[in-house]
Amino acid sequence: MTTTLPEGTSLGMMEAPLSWVYSHTARFLGKVRIFVQEGEGFMLIRRGEALAYCFRHGSITLRGNAAKEYLLSQDAVKFSLCKYTEEEFDRAAAWCRDHGVPVHDQGRAVQEASLPPSSAPPATPPISPPVSSRPAPGPEAGVLMVAECLGTDLHVISGSRPAGLACSRVLAAIESARTLAGAVHAGAFSGVILETPDGVLIAAPTEEGAVCVLAEGGIPIGRVRSMLAAIMPER
Repeated sequence: MTTTLPEGTSLGMMEAPLSWVYSHTARFLGKVRIFVQEGEGFMLIRRGEALAYCFRHGSITLRGNAAKEYLLSQDAVKFSLCKYTEEEFDRAAAWCRDHGVPVHDQGRAVQEASLPPSSAPPATPPISPPVSSRPAPGPEAGVLMVAECLGTDLHVISGSRPAGLACSRVLAAIESARTLAGAVHAGAFSGVILETPDGVLIAAPTEEGAVCVLAEGGIPIGRVRSMLAAIMPER
């Protein structure tokens, strides 16, 4: 999926927890190409600060925080550091914005906004501190399972399936919720959110079946809705 981004200069392939990337890229500018099982994604790193995340597995695309949380849930990932020039990084960031991938480059935005009209941005922005110096996300940020229902098959992309969870039950829950939403005139139906003993299950219908995510309990409803939108397959 990264063939549409600048290739950059590869510094080699490794396998390590994502935390290693945060703690070893204080001077790095470029793309981290990531491989998990049959899926592929990337991060954009500007001198220790991760500015964009995207990951795709089959028809499911995770962007922003949903991709970050999924990658953090892995014990280790295979990745390649691809060094960028400033021009290559700017093109990669522009590609992300054009394709709905959030880019959180707050420091640069503030710097450019504060310049007088006659001034040009400096060639090299100030170096940001490594992400590893910030508090690590707590366990409540975890994604326990990402899966896709294709017909009667529940294809687990990441994590583990709780006992008794089957496509037939997920699809039946979606249809029951859709019927109830219609009966009470709730408007357009986008999916169902269920609290279970194993966590919060988010399921949304697709043309071929459904996609679903199991997240840890206590998750804010706003974040649940964002995750639901993020895991929908590409149209």
